Amino acid sequence: MTKTDPAPMAPPPRGEEEEEEEEEEPVPEAPSPTQERRQKPVVHPSAPAPLPKDYAFTFFDPNDPACQEILFDPQTTIPELFAIVRQWVPQVQHKIDVIGNEILRRGCHVNDRDGLTDMTLLHYACKAGAHGVGDPAAAVRLSQQLLALGADVTLRSRWTNMNALHYAAYFDVPDLVRVLLKGARPRVVNSTCSDFNHGSALHIAASNLCLGAAKCLLEHGANPALRVLPPSPRTRYPPALFLPHFPPANLCISRDSPDTTNAVCTFSKRSNS
Repeated sequence: MTKTDPAPMAPPPRGEEEEEEEEEEPVPEAPSPTQERRQKPVVHPSAPAPLPKDYAFTFFDPNDPACQEILFDPQTTIPELFAIVRQWVPQVQHKIDVIGNEILRRGCHVNDRDGLTDMTLLHYACKAGAHGVGDPAAAVRLSQQLLALGADVTLRSRWTNMNALHYAAYFDVPDLVRVLLKGARPRVVNSTCSDFNHGSALHIAASNLCLGAAKCLLEHGANPALRVLPPSPRTRYPPALFLPHFPPANLCISRDSPDTTNAVCTFSKRSNS
């Protein structure tokens, strides 16, 4: 305070006039205003997905005017928006960037988690890049925005033990693989996942025949010599490692050209000895 500034006055006691003024404050209209984001991430409780009254469908459609009113309503909570993102339908997944922006507008920390799946917005963005159900372009837009805000690429869902790169490899989204590895390659490119027999993102891509993701990972320095842990009777294999008429497979990945443009993914049957 400078010498010419007036002395600060104590706030007047709370009275009836002030209470009446607060009650008359207008509710902000859609789209919702941007709220100040929290400094630390939290886990949001699970909630059901909101739907319009007397709605004909069982899923949320962001293209429907009645659903848009809910989506842009400031009273729609972050847990409810996470519940919408969980719906695995093209109508929702193609609008992942729009819904993600609404979650951020409500003050969501970039590393907040959905209490039901323990997934972050970055996890959901990578999942939404799946071809057919999702939209890779929308997923890339949201992922780039999240990474610019400081999203942690190394975070894992406690249910699947998968990080964002694992999801991008599993759903075969090479564009997302490039975005994720652009600034975090040494930390995550060879990170392993216990739910895939401690295989890396390259193992996950190859075991699901995701050639695009496998080639991209090899081009960005993924190690094809990494081996999964030897199986044991107690090993719980994920569905991706079961092949028809074959026992659980060891993964062999080789590169037949130095520029890694050809990734050959083959399977060899595990020895019973």
